[in-house]
Amino acid sequence: MKRIMFLAVVLFMFFFSLLQCSAQSSWMENKDYWDNGNVRSVKRYDSEGDIKLEKYYREDGTLEQYIEYDDEGHKIAEAYYGENGDLREGPDGWAAMRFKYEGGNMVAEGYYGPSGKLTERKLYNSEGDLVAKQYYGDKERLPAEEYNPDPPLAGEQNEYYDEYGRPEGTTSVEYDEDIFSPFWDYEE
Repeated sequence: MKRIMFLAVVLFMFFFSLLQCSAQSSWMENKDYWDNGNVRSVKRYDSEGDIKLEKYYREDGTLEQYIEYDDEGHKIAEAYYGENGDLREGPDGWAAMRFKYEGGNMVAEGYYGPSGKLTERKLYNSEGDLVAKQYYGDKERLPAEEYNPDPPLAGEQNEYYDEYGRPEGTTSVEYDEDIFSPFWDYEE
């Protein structure tokens, strides 16, 4: 009886370790280190070798930048962090972004401020043209916009047409209908 019990425990431990190995082998991780031994960067790949996640750290070990990719290799999230661990505004005037894709084309971008709240959303048509823009929160617009003219008031809109005169979309200032979470979050 003791032998059977011992054998059962050994088999259980063996299968448990196999289960752990197979779960960890579904992704691979490459790490680079600072001279002081702290992690400088982490790049996580799936079993096919496609990048899934990038994290960059400061020399003191605090997270500086986070980038996430979907199964097709599209960037779906990016964020900058301050030394205190909170989001910080990056060089382009946003602290974090989310991207949404359909059929391989980017159809939406969501911008988050340093507070972690969604501040702006842009929608694109199948040709990649900006067709709608919504502001959230304090509704302050980013100074370096890539299209114009911008409707001056909520509720007003500009209409866009394709080369044949068919309606293609509108650019408007609206404050509802969420595609992205109203607050920044990410999973490791």
